[in-house]
Amino acid sequence: MSLDFLEKTDVFRRFVDDLRLQKEGLMVAGLVEPAVPYFLTCLSREIKKRIVFVQARSRALSRLEDRCRFYFSQFSVTSGLEILPELAESPYDGVSPSLEAVSSRMRFFYSLGQRSPSLVLAHLFGLLKPFPGPEDLKVSFLGLEVHQKSDRDRLLETFRDFGYAKEELIASAGEYAWRGGVVDVFSPWSKSPYRLEFSADEIVSIREFDPSTQRSSGRLSRILIPSLREFPGSAGFLEAWEQTASVKSSPAAEVPPDFAFLALLDRERFVPFSRYLKEAVFIISDPEEVEKEWAETRERLEKQYLERRRGNGFSLPPDDIYPPGLWEELRKKAVLLGELLPPEGQNTHHFPFQSVPRFDNKIPFFIQYAKRLQRTRERSAIFLSNPTVRHRVAGLLSENKVKASEEISPFAAPRAGEVLLLVGDFDRGWSYPPERITFFSERDVFTEEKVLVSRPSRKAFVSHFQDLRQNDYIVHTDYGIGIFRGLIRLEVDAQNREFIELTYQDEDKLYVPVEDLNLVQKYSQSGTTLPPLDKLGTGTWQKTKERTKKAIEKMARELLDLYARRKALQGFRFSPSGTWESEFEKTFEYEETEDQLRTIKEVLRDMESGSPMDRLVCGDVGYGK
Repeated sequence: MSLDFLEKTDVFRRFVDDLRLQKEGLMVAGLVEPAVPYFLTCLSREIKKRIVFVQARSRALSRLEDRCRFYFSQFSVTSGLEILPELAESPYDGVSPSLEAVSSRMRFFYSLGQRSPSLVLAHLFGLLKPFPGPEDLKVSFLGLEVHQKSDRDRLLETFRDFGYAKEELIASAGEYAWRGGVVDVFSPWSKSPYRLEFSADEIVSIREFDPSTQRSSGRLSRILIPSLREFPGSAGFLEAWEQTASVKSSPAAEVPPDFAFLALLDRERFVPFSRYLKEAVFIISDPEEVEKEWAETRERLEKQYLERRRGNGFSLPPDDIYPPGLWEELRKKAVLLGELLPPEGQNTHHFPFQSVPRFDNKIPFFIQYAKRLQRTRERSAIFLSNPTVRHRVAGLLSENKVKASEEISPFAAPRAGEVLLLVGDFDRGWSYPPERITFFSERDVFTEEKVLVSRPSRKAFVSHFQDLRQNDYIVHTDYGIGIFRGLIRLEVDAQNREFIELTYQDEDKLYVPVEDLNLVQKYSQSGTTLPPLDKLGTGTWQKTKERTKKAIEKMARELLDLYARRKALQGFRFSPSGTWESEFEKTFEYEETEDQLRTIKEVLRDMESGSPMDRLVCGDVGYGK
């Protein structure tokens, strides 16, 4: 057995042949959810084309990304996995798209120009929203090199047009700053910001630096800066758009939060996904679920659009943002994949994967199961979190007379009836009965259901909800200050669910699912004056958060300056410990713990240093402190 066994099976070879022949109406059945990322990884290794896997729920897409990255690492695939999330949950809520979503989408757009095979995990509405045209994408990425001729002022304008926020000091991704001949920029594609040094009109140095200390580190020869706007950021485009829309927009540096959707009014600057993905293989996961999500989301967006139009807000209708014709085109050309699709049919390929049982740390039951696999000559493997756990599990199986071997490579081939013990962050197991192969994760065997995060979050919800009273003022993370009106039950997706009802300015209502109550906090203040309510769909709350962020950053800069000045001071330096201290230490009648020895060593080191010491040593009574 090895991890690439599927690529050698007849059913997989036939499916790949049908894909290469571009047969229509292909279906893949029998794939249980834990095996989907494995199947996609094998397929992406075999098909030298871009594969676009479409799902309709963001959380499922995020889980799938983590699982695909595990298999990519096991197969030593270092690149080729791209994420195409939806830009925002709604074009009509007046909230700017998240930096994470924009960054992922721009990375995907950049990959389109690389012409290399890849696996794209796409949200349905992230795929259907028209893409920027080729000419606009070409100027949406800026490459900078050492010794490159570049006008500093023009570079700063480019960062502004790209949607980066100007700050005095950089603190987070999506910001830029400058001081004389030094320009800082923090790309969301980088773990650290970049510092560019200019001499006249030439870049003489590019370094990474730590934003908390402002200290530069490694030198770089070239960097790539992506735009943070999914539309042309030039002032010329905005002016032309204003004339077309017959409305007055904001300056180029302060475009409306939902302008990524409003910009679609200039249809000539945007193209459908098929313009870039002509040769791609499309796969729709759980087609019935996706079809249902398409219909329900369109109905919800239509209602939001009409409400916004009644409020005299300029918006595009849902059909202009997510054209129905693109959905029809996608549905016709895509391979349909699911666990319960019809197993028979000319164009149906059946992969009989099965989920493995969860043992919830009931070790005797797992030992019995492992012995049954051993008797039936099954080939199995368990992925464990680290070598220490692997060694302990090897001892456990040995004590219970289950054959097991510790291996490093997932492509090792154990004998039939033997359990292979591997190290890896494997999420959920599965089996493939035709080949007598079973994979377990550590969670399948040794983790109890009660450790999942759902229970603590529910407890936190009850405690938090008890602090709220009807008509209390609240703050919602995304929508701002409103009034809590109580609990209400609504029917959604044919299910009766519980929501909390919030009201905002002009009696606008917002219904928040109880499981998202962590987004709502009770408003607190020192005085008795009631705060003004925010207006939904206007973006005022986002501006308030931006002002608060800048105030916090100013405070952080002041603290950083204070810390730097204090660091420059010289404190009292104690002499190193001598013979008398050592003799005194030996009279201590107890054996110190590792933490105590480490603390003693660190305190002595600080005392012998010339810098002022900031250290608080805490100890619990009764623990030998």
